[in-house]
Amino acid sequence: MAVAMGSGAGSQVTEAEMLAAVSAICDRLDPPVVWLHLADSRRAGGPYRKGLPDLFLVGRHRSAWRELKAGTSEHGGQRAWRYLLTLSGQDAGVWRRADLRSGPIASELAVLNRPRPGQPPDTSEAACNATGRKRTSALCAR
Repeated sequence: MAVAMGSGAGSQVTEAEMLAAVSAICDRLDPPVVWLHLADSRRAGGPYRKGLPDLFLVGRHRSAWRELKAGTSEHGGQRAWRYLLTLSGQDAGVWRRADLRSGPIASELAVLNRPRPGQPPDTSEAACNATGRKRTSALCAR
């Protein structure tokens, strides 16, 4: 599903508009993909804080890290984090404003709810029971 963004011909999408569009797609999925926006990682603690991706996304069966780019290029810390996350088996990548229009964001988010090969189709019941979450929680919704 492509998303129309911007307020006119030639308008530029901001990172805030990208975040709003991505969060709307997450919320429309069934079940919703839970997301956490890590605003300005430079203010976080620890020596490796610069460059941590903007979004941590958790679906029913998978998780992902995504950097949102509304026009600027990645800096070294962002490339390093993406490399380290990918090296450790995490799904890490970059979404650019063109990705909102062409559709890969919605496709990649939908994959987070699909079982990995060999994984049971629905593990949410066991996860909800283990965490004590109510069935009505977005994390435990059917």
